[in-house]
Amino acid sequence: MITPGGAKREEFYEGRLLGGFLRSMGSSLAKAATVPSFFSVQTDLTVSAGMRYVLALDGGGYVIALPNVDGKDGSAALHGDGQVIPQYTSLRLAPDRCPLLLYEFPLQHWGLEGRLRYSTAEPAAVRSSEQKLILVLTAEKDAESEIALSVPDAAVVADGGAEVYRNEQELVLCYRPGAEGCTEIRLGDGSLLEIRLLERHRASRLLEILPGGELRFEEETAGEGEASESVAEAETLNWRKVTLPLGGAALPQRWLELGDQAVHLEEAGIYRGMAWYEAKRREPAKQPVVGVLLQDAGDILSVYTDGTYAGTVIPGGGHAYIPLDPPAVVSRSLDPCGNLGPHQLR
Repeated sequence: MITPGGAKREEFYEGRLLGGFLRSMGSSLAKAATVPSFFSVQTDLTVSAGMRYVLALDGGGYVIALPNVDGKDGSAALHGDGQVIPQYTSLRLAPDRCPLLLYEFPLQHWGLEGRLRYSTAEPAAVRSSEQKLILVLTAEKDAESEIALSVPDAAVVADGGAEVYRNEQELVLCYRPGAEGCTEIRLGDGSLLEIRLLERHRASRLLEILPGGELRFEEETAGEGEASESVAEAETLNWRKVTLPLGGAALPQRWLELGDQAVHLEEAGIYRGMAWYEAKRREPAKQPVVGVLLQDAGDILSVYTDGTYAGTVIPGGGHAYIPLDPPAVVSRSLDPCGNLGPHQLR
């Protein structure tokens, strides 16, 4: 899920989406039971075993899984219980995906009156507060989405780009491909239901719904800013080429100088082996160095200060702090070695 250089692969974000679904459903999903499906699936794809069963949630409602095992795009419709789902749009099944759809789900699970009759978009995050429920749903970028609600005395305050259909029993919201919006629905008791639709890639970068209702995404996290501020207070060292210290690991028969700038080994065409890096202080130390902070460090990493072994860590693409005991004056250099990507040494 994470590359040797610390980059997050797409399966990391798939896991985040699944985690968002699990957190949204909570104990209702943890106590769910598998039951035969009451829908027949009409599709141009293979009707797999996963389409023949549904999850009956604790406290009411169902999760319907529609795995696409054919490796190609397809469409599907659910027939049964006197209805066809979806009613106004098409349900696209992307290759190698398995959308998890809610059916007859009591909104009371999330503290609101009414029912989510069905949704062809998947829950990604939920935040419930007094008199307000924020529901984030996600769908494929080029797919339509349809959400049907049965809520008391509902009035749409803002459609958020959705096409709205009404009948005596339900309110249906339809989103066309690429649509992302915020639909606000005011209930008869004054409570507010806010539905936000995100395309799948964007939803996979969602970290949380903030107390004020704003969505916090990975690329604009406050934590990153805080980290930058705290790191700025630390001393930054420059990289250069280094010869092996005495007692260091011998070079193999094949080796390559990386140059004066630290780069990921993969960028240099190296996928196995060991690298040595060196960083020097800009100016003589005014006080002893009590530790070394390694940022975005990959795999296994050993650190030497003035040729003295300081420790070995396995950051796996994250950050690692190596305390120096006793603190070192470090008049010459800090040498990290190992199978790693470039990182800032502070």
